Amino acid sequence: MRIYRPILTYPTYPLNGNRFLTSLVCKRKTGCGRMKISVRIAEIQDISPTVKAFVLDLQGQEFSFFAGQWIDCFVEINGRTEVAGYSITSSPTVVGWFSIAVKLVGDNTVTDYMHEQATVGETLVVDGGQGEFYFDPAAASGGSDSSIALIAGGIGITPIAGIVRFMDKFAPDVSATLLYSASAPAELLFREEFEAIATRNPQFHNYFTVTRSAGELWDGNVGRIDADMLLGAGVDGDTRCYICGPPAMIRDIADALREIGVPDERIIYEQWW
Repeated sequence: MRIYRPILTYPTYPLNGNRFLTSLVCKRKTGCGRMKISVRIAEIQDISPTVKAFVLDLQGQEFSFFAGQWIDCFVEINGRTEVAGYSITSSPTVVGWFSIAVKLVGDNTVTDYMHEQATVGETLVVDGGQGEFYFDPAAASGGSDSSIALIAGGIGITPIAGIVRFMDKFAPDVSATLLYSASAPAELLFREEFEAIATRNPQFHNYFTVTRSAGELWDGNVGRIDADMLLGAGVDGDTRCYICGPPAMIRDIADALREIGVPDERIIYEQWW
């Protein structure tokens, strides 16, 4: 079996030569003791030009996870069992199903299958939830996460979406700020839902930005998330920051957070490549 999306959660390694981000490396391995279950594809929806969302029916089976965790998805392709990891976009409080979102990246056999061949009614095998990147409601109620920033780049919004949806129902009093960067306005996944949450919850705030907007109507921020945007969003040394995205983004934002006074122990991230 081939592992396509290694997850690096809370790792300890140098980000800029002489500084370290304190965390724990979570190696992606198959057969590590979790129970595999069969789920049925109940719904497939195009949610951007490059991303499909899948609702997966648990068919009455038990399945538990924390907001922000991921699954392994196993698919038989040309006589081989292939596996890829996808973050769960739904809240763990949802009963009977969960959802994932899959971006077409062009170099992943399972992702290609999910975009081009998977059909409603089909059965998949999954294994999860997994990973140390998740929102802990106990920490929030205890005060250490009373102010958080959720920072996402591109498809890195997927675990963040699960956290936002959980917080919307079960931690609405936590002050939370979402900073979300995508390549274009059409790639800002779940934006209308996030805007609706911000409208009804004064504790939740959105900051969207795109790296290019040519050809689309867009009057919002253009450019990458940087120290100025973080400061403008109210992020400071007391904010616990959850970041998900590609490696270069993680490094840049971790440096920007340090620049504005956020200590390493309050920087939590998930990245893949």
